[in-house]
Amino acid sequence: MKNTCQQHRQQLALLSVQALDERDKAGALAHVNECEACRTYWEQLQTVAGLLRMDAERSIEPMHTPVFARPERRRPLLTWPRALAFAVGVFALCTTLVLIHKRPQQPDTILSVVSQPTPISVPTIADSRRLVKDLDALVETPHRTTDFVFSVGSRYEGP
Repeated sequence: MKNTCQQHRQQLALLSVQALDERDKAGALAHVNECEACRTYWEQLQTVAGLLRMDAERSIEPMHTPVFARPERRRPLLTWPRALAFAVGVFALCTTLVLIHKRPQQPDTILSVVSQPTPISVPTIADSRRLVKDLDALVETPHRTTDFVFSVGSRYEGP
């Protein structure tokens, strides 16, 4: 039944704009008399089609003003007097900030701190030989311990 109602609604839409032949028109109107839902749909279609016909029959009056009238010119946002006033205001604000800004006070006394140079110990060839000898002795020991710390950059003073 739903498929039949859908087919009749398409026919009713065509009938509302007078685009349906007489044979189909009789069948669609017969269905409208039997089906309440299609009758409501047909009344809504007649209302819409009537409004469209009224709108189409309405006469259009000519306008007295031209359609392509030039819009009023708007005043530019930035003119020379406004730009000058803005520049003077910015200058006055910057000048005020510079004059009001407090400068940091200088300390009463200036202390000069000079660090003392630290002596640099340069390993000699004898120190290198002694280090190699101690490392060889350490490798040859039967039980190695993890307590041995060797720091690069410091002078090795052997055991």
